[in-house]
Amino acid sequence: MKKTEFRENIFKMLFAALYHTDEESAEQAALYIDTLGNISEKNKENLVKKYEGVLAHREEIDGWINEKAEGWDTQRMARADLCALRLGIYEMVFDEDVAVKVAMSEAVNIISEFGTEKSPDFVNGILAAVNKDEKIEKCKKTERVIEATMKAEGNE
Repeated sequence: MKKTEFRENIFKMLFAALYHTDEESAEQAALYIDTLGNISEKNKENLVKKYEGVLAHREEIDGWINEKAEGWDTQRMARADLCALRLGIYEMVFDEDVAVKVAMSEAVNIISEFGTEKSPDFVNGILAAVNKDEKIEKCKKTERVIEATMKAEGNE
């Protein structure tokens, strides 16, 4: 599965999660993955890992979105925009395998396909503001140090 297709699937899973309880979301994600057909176990595992990662950091990510989206909050925002932002910010801040500029570009590309005419500029603006925020960058570094320490100590 190509990386762009992979991200689109995560985006769709996140969008579906908006309409289910947290308990139902895991089951719905598994059902969605089953509809993808013949994909590798590694891809399935990675889809679940990234999906669950975004959801695990949802409150923190939404806080940053609310802080940066002047005049908007996550409750009033277009659902597609919100999902693209959550995925983009997750990749920017918490996914060490994805370069920040790639995460931003991919989120804008996804929302160009699934959002409104104004969505790409809106998403890009918020992602750029998040990218410039030093305290968010510190959070990113702290999270990685904690994860590396836990791995080194065998506490994954």
